[in-house]
Amino acid sequence: MARIDRPRIAQLVHLSGAQRGQTRRIWGVTSLAADVDGEITAVAGDSRTDETFAVILPDDEGWRLEVAPTAKVWVNGVRVRHRNLRDGDLLELGETGVLVRFRPRAAATPYKSVREAISDCVDTARLGGRGAIDRVGVLVRGTPYEMATQVAPAARVVAALVVVAVLGSMTALWVQNNRLEAQLADQLARIDDISGLLDSSETDAFTADDFEEVRNELDFRIEDTLSRIEALESRATARGRVITDASQAVVFVQGAYGFLDPASGRALRVGRAGPAGPLTVDGDGPPLELRYTGTGFVLEDGIHIVTNRHVAQPWESDQNAARLVDQGFIPVMQRLVGYLPDRPEPFALTARRVHDEADAAVLVCDEVLVGIVGLRLTEADIALGDEIVVLGYPTGLRALLARAEPDFVEELFSDGPVGFWDLAQHLARGGYMAPLATRGIVGQATAGAVVYDAETTHGGSGGPVLALDGSVIAVNAAILPEFGGSNIGVPIDLVKELLINESADIEPVDAGAPQ
Repeated sequence: MARIDRPRIAQLVHLSGAQRGQTRRIWGVTSLAADVDGEITAVAGDSRTDETFAVILPDDEGWRLEVAPTAKVWVNGVRVRHRNLRDGDLLELGETGVLVRFRPRAAATPYKSVREAISDCVDTARLGGRGAIDRVGVLVRGTPYEMATQVAPAARVVAALVVVAVLGSMTALWVQNNRLEAQLADQLARIDDISGLLDSSETDAFTADDFEEVRNELDFRIEDTLSRIEALESRATARGRVITDASQAVVFVQGAYGFLDPASGRALRVGRAGPAGPLTVDGDGPPLELRYTGTGFVLEDGIHIVTNRHVAQPWESDQNAARLVDQGFIPVMQRLVGYLPDRPEPFALTARRVHDEADAAVLVCDEVLVGIVGLRLTEADIALGDEIVVLGYPTGLRALLARAEPDFVEELFSDGPVGFWDLAQHLARGGYMAPLATRGIVGQATAGAVVYDAETTHGGSGGPVLALDGSVIAVNAAILPEFGGSNIGVPIDLVKELLINESADIEPVDAGAPQ
């Protein structure tokens, strides 16, 4: 194809990375390469090196993108080797997910239109910002600069008025978003209050009335619209690919445990006065069953599942259970199962190893999970400011049920309450077993803990904390509500100790039939 000798002008608008918000003009043939920090540099001419991602060059049809054989480049979410570029195309360069917008320009009109300038500012905030506050800050800082430098001088006065109107609208949306988040946080707090036995066990049966208040207070149509928009945006980013790939290996853990009397070997039972009645080893009431949920994730071998120690041995972190242990009662796991997305049936789990000091444990499943691509543990160092993704099942069955279709919920409860174990089975068979994803940044990293600000709550314990290359850097362990909502994860190096330390093995306890 014939090349055009006369240089042409185009613009590359950086929407993420350290250069986000900047507009770079290129003339004629331009090579795109990565610097030592992973940021994109543009070099005039077709000077291809090992670091070159792609070359942008003009031809008879406009502009053309040619990708280096070993490079990974996506255009509008589709990986390409070569492509004719159009105005507004979104280029994702490399695994780092650096995003740039391509805009061709005529030599006589090198300026952006007001619409293009505002669109670039909004996209920079939406795709490059970390959290609502950061997005608003990016928009507030970047819009005046964009209008002052990138649009035609005659349009800048009009643009100033447009900016005021846009910022006013964005402020209103931000306030509304905070109100919705406050409502959701309040609802999660209400959900916490529903939890069952002795303030620590999951409820035995669920009814439609348990969730009526949730539906009355939250506008699910707005929530669904926002989630769909977020899903569309994430498809064009490295983050979206990490979530999609890793979700299939995230396990919903469902367990129950009780206690045995060491002298008689009999099970501790609940008196007939009700589920919160007196506990005894001599009565004929049902055995005490403390139910709970958590999260884990499958490793590459398809057998081992990593989670928290307090998920593998929940009696150690529950004050009520700890009192029984102090009285000499022996905790025993009655049932421990796991569910995976797109798999309708549960699989049995057994605690294999726990860490002596850290909140980490390794479980094994009784069957090889064929077809599951497990998660790999990172070999890289953790750096402050790194973006991370946390996957898990916060609030357990309630969140899963709240995300199900109304028709499914109505049919599920048409015959009355549904038990703790049956509800999970129905959700899995209905295709509603899927983890939630939140993102954040690393605020602190030591040998003993990784601190980050991704939002989660109880039930998400044991989930993977992922880097943007898909590797696991930590195991989600605890929340710190008194410290700005920060969360603590167990560094993956401590999990690696479990995988090679045979001395930490747990002797599995067979609950057997209650006596």
